This record gives sequence, C-alpha cells and structure tokens, in this order.
Amino acid sequence: MKITIIGAGNIGGALTRGWAKAAQKRTNKSVLSSVSDICVADKAQATLDKLKAELSIKTVSDIRCVFKSIWNYGRENGYPCCEVKFPKGKTKNTGKVCVLSPDIIKRIESIITKQNNLVTLGIVFTLFTGVRIGELCGLRWGDIDLNNGYVHIRRTVERIANLGDKTQGKTKVIVSEPKTENSFRTIPMPDCLIEYIKGFREKDDRYLLTATTKYTEPNTYYSRYKTFLRQNDLGDYTFHELRHTFATQCVDKGFDIKSLLEILGHADVSTTMNLYVHPTLQMKKRQMDMLTMTSYSPSK
Repeated sequence: MKITIIGAGNIGGALTRGWAKAAQKRTNKSVLSSVSDICVADKAQATLDKLKAELSIKTVSDIRCVFKSIWNYGRENGYPCCEVKFPKGKTKNTGKVCVLSPDIIKRIESIITKQNNLVTLGIVFTLFTGVRIGELCGLRWGDIDLNNGYVHIRRTVERIANLGDKTQGKTKVIVSEPKTENSFRTIPMPDCLIEYIKGFREKDDRYLLTATTKYTEPNTYYSRYKTFLRQNDLGDYTFHELRHTFATQCVDKGFDIKSLLEILGHADVSTTMNLYVHPTLQMKKRQMDMLTMTSYSPSK
C-alpha cells in the first residue's frame, strides 16, 4: 500500500525513511517501505480525519498503526512532529449476520450421508468446532487427536498482499502461526464429530481438506463450499456464519461463556457475546417462559 500525503516535503520523506530503516533493523524483517511523505506540519490532523471519513475501518486501522509508529519515532529523534490525535476509525457496520437454522443443519446432516467428501468434511468440522476458515485449511491430521478427542489449532492459511516481487502476483498465500496468543488453542471434539471424521483418517503430515501434503487456500475452499450450498438448495450463507452458528448453538445448549470464549479463540467476552452469539426467537421464548407469578394461578 502506498500512502502519499501532501504537505510533508523533504522532512516527511526523511522521517519515513529513518523510521523504516530503524524498524527493519529492530524486527529483522522487511517493513512497509512504500509509505512516503508523511505529514509533519499543520495538515496532519486534517489528513488523518479525512482518511477516517473515506476509508474502511480495516484500512484506517492499518494506516493508523503505521502513522503512530512513525510519529513516535519522529518525536524521539527530533523531527518537528505536531500533536496529533489518531482516529480509531469508523464504527464497523457489518450488517445482519445469519446463523443456520436447525432445519438447514438437519438437511446438511442428511446430505452428508450421500455426499461424504472433503467439502462436507470441512463444513461438518466447522459446525462442531467453530474454527475459522484459515485455521481449517491449515489443519493436518497430526493436529487431531482422535484417541483423546482434541484438535490443536497451530497454524492458519491466508492470502496476503505481496510486497515483494510483483512479477509473482499482487497477492500470495502463506501458512503461518495464528496471529494472537488466544488463537493457539486446543478444542475438545464432540463424540459425533470424532466418529464422523474417523473415516477420513490420513497420515499425520496430510492436510485435513486435501488428504495430501499440499494445503488448499481459503478462497478455493470457500468457492467449493458455496457450490455445495447452491447445488443442494441450502441458501446463501458465508462460511464464517458456520462459526456464528456454532457459537449460538453452544449458548443455546448452556455452554459457560468462559469455555466458549477459549474454544473460539477470543481474547475477551465482549467479542464472543456481541459478535458471535445470536439468540434465536426460540431461545428468547424459553427464557421468557422461565418468568412466573408466584401468587397467581389461572382459573380452571
């Protein structure tokens, strides 16, 4: 990503180059060397506010991290950096998130008896563990302990921007460790899932979704998942909504929130409750039916 901001002049360019050199030395990794002309004068605050108004929350967050790092470097090294309030980005509006209805889940369970393949394996695995699609694509059979009933989340597959040799394409697929400490986790598997996946068992170095030593990337598997939904007239659900469905079912069945938080790989309860739990009308009705009148009984 190249960020060009008018008003920085030679000072901004020198500051940016100095920061990039220091960051590269400190981390021993390539950094965002294409960031240029960071504003260090009067227009800094207006520029950041303009970015906040025009760009997505993810883009603003990325830019904010780079800006703040450069600003801190500049202030520590004598550059004329003005006081800046860094915007946190717009409130994210993701729209309504759907969860699969019990009827759809039953239909999927019925279909897998006839279409027992690696696509359905991934769907069933996610519905009963809540893993992310990148984590699913990164699973090897060596991560799955069928004897004790656990799956260990140790890596993820993702497609990222290619900041290196552009002749190799604008993006590239990498296999890496999960991004946060909480994403490293061990998930207990229900007995029904253990029995289902036993028929797919491969050598420890084989990937779950390919049965080979070569992984499949999330975009490829997602396309196969959508084809499965379309061919079986199951509606239009994102793959991530399988994870939401898992979380909602867990709450419906009485899971304690601390356990669910750790299973999903979240750092705090608010993420689990606000983003991943979607009470159904039936769940609300059961809760409401718990209310009683202690001194009143309907006449017979």
